[in-house]
Amino acid sequence: MNHGPESGTRRLLACGIWAPVVALSAFAVASARRPGYDQVADTISKLSAQGVTQRWLWTGGLIAYAVLMALCAAGLRRRFGSVTPGRIVWIAVLVHAVLMVGVAVFRDDLRPGGFFSLEGALHDVLSGMAFSALVAVMLGTVALATPDRALWPLRAITLVVATVMTAVGVVFLFTPAAVQGIPQRVFVGLAAVWIIFFAARTRLGPGRRTPAETRADRRPPSSAKGGPHGSEPPSVTGRPRVTDRERR
Repeated sequence: MNHGPESGTRRLLACGIWAPVVALSAFAVASARRPGYDQVADTISKLSAQGVTQRWLWTGGLIAYAVLMALCAAGLRRRFGSVTPGRIVWIAVLVHAVLMVGVAVFRDDLRPGGFFSLEGALHDVLSGMAFSALVAVMLGTVALATPDRALWPLRAITLVVATVMTAVGVVFLFTPAAVQGIPQRVFVGLAAVWIIFFAARTRLGPGRRTPAETRADRRPPSSAKGGPHGSEPPSVTGRPRVTDRERR
């Protein structure tokens, strides 16, 4: 059994896979145990809002999520900390984790529609900052993956998810309170899926291909553009083409 630095790095990065799972599980339990909670109208923060009993269910889930993401940041530092985009990624993940602790500690206002207390305002501001940190993680991931062909699928998925999440976030700002829970759940679901994929892919390390990528690299050379050896395509008669040098 491998107990070296690489094994420890992979275990730390695995925390990023478990973080969204823990948070979503806590949400499922907390929402099921709160009478009258409306999945369509109520935002997720209402599970631990001011005046809510048993707020520890959702608050504990958020803090556990933050701890796991901080451990993932430590793994990212080991894996990619030697390059500038890698440093941006792990620092942004750590900042995101710290901000999520603040989101858990400071409770939202129970009433929707604005800031009714300083604590509720802090909760909303920290939530926005945590989202911004996650966007920084995605931008850093794109920069990190660009020079490494093995990470191009991660780059493509990150660009798509970041674009859709931004659009959903804008829609959420203008959504009526009666259905505000819908775009928020879409947003959170996208973020959770991306974090799981991001952590799983980075566990493979830079320059390491997934089985699907390896199979793609083993395609016969004849499938490449330009003929069997990547040169000019053969003539339609099946005979080798005569080069300009041979004509002369």
